[in-house]
Parts: sequence; C-alpha cells; structure tokens
Amino acid sequence: QRRFVSGAEKLPISQIEFSVPPFQKLHRSADGIRDLWVELRWTVAGLPRDNEFVTRMQCDLRRVKDGGWEVIKVEQTLRPAFWTIGFTKMQASDHFIVFSKPGDAQDEKAKLAMSQLEKSWSRLRKSLLPIGQRYLAFVVEDKDDFKVLTGRDAETFAGATSAAFAERD
Repeated sequence: QRRFVSGAEKLPISQIEFSVPPFQKLHRSADGIRDLWVELRWTVAGLPRDNEFVTRMQCDLRRVKDGGWEVIKVEQTLRPAFWTIGFTKMQASDHFIVFSKPGDAQDEKAKLAMSQLEKSWSRLRKSLLPIGQRYLAFVVEDKDDFKVLTGRDAETFAGATSAAFAERD
C-alpha cells in the first residue's frame, strides 16, 4: 500500500481502496501464498464516484514469526495506476483533467489536447450521450504506454478508449 499510495500523494486522488476479490484459488507454497489477486480501486477528486478505476495486482506473501503476513512481491498485472508509469503532470480546465509525463514537450501537447477537448465540449453536450461534468484525459505518445494504460494495441486500434473504468454492483 505504501508503494502505491506514496506515488498518488501529489495527485488529486480522493480515495484508494485495496481489496482481495472473493472466490479465487489460493496457490500455497511451503513459505506462504503465491499469486494472490489484489484489486486497487481509486477515484480522482472532482470526478463522480462512478468514475472509479481498478488496477489488478498479483502478490506473493509469506508468514512472519509473529503470525502475520509480509508481502514479498507486488506486480501490476492489469491496467496499472497511471502515476506508477510516470503520468504525474496534471493540467485542469473547466471539463477535463489532462495527465501526461513531465517535460516541456509533454506540457505543450497536454495544453493542445485540453484546448481541443474544451472546443468539443459544447458539441458533446448537444449529443444524446449522457455527459458528466468532468473527465480525465491522457497525453500518450509511446505505443507501449498506450497498451499498458488501455489494454489495447496501438498498431491495430483506432478510436477512443477508456482506461480501466470499473463498474460496481
């Protein structure tokens, strides 16, 4: 938890929740448990609660002398939290929060993206789509980063994609 929470402290993350999904098969070893699924659910301040993100991790644990458990390995296996892969620069407009990697070139691209998004806002409001008050956007230049954030191959995908929104209940 410290590893993931410390990276989020500088960002407008409003809630972080760790949970162990039920109904998973435990892989026991002589010294502990391997490949335990853990979900990290998080929201960004200023966005509705239904804009919750999920990162799925696999953890290895071992017993310690006092009877507790120690996490010895954590691996983000599905849609990592964006701040853990370097998207820590944030810019905000009336309707969007745009994240990018730090750097002057990225700042300019983020400003351009935010400007284009705001220009499209009034057209989106006129559509029949249910539109919220604020959304996240990412400036992603690297194809590998795109695949990590969205789970899609940049070479074969065209269109808009979400980055790990979750549905509860």
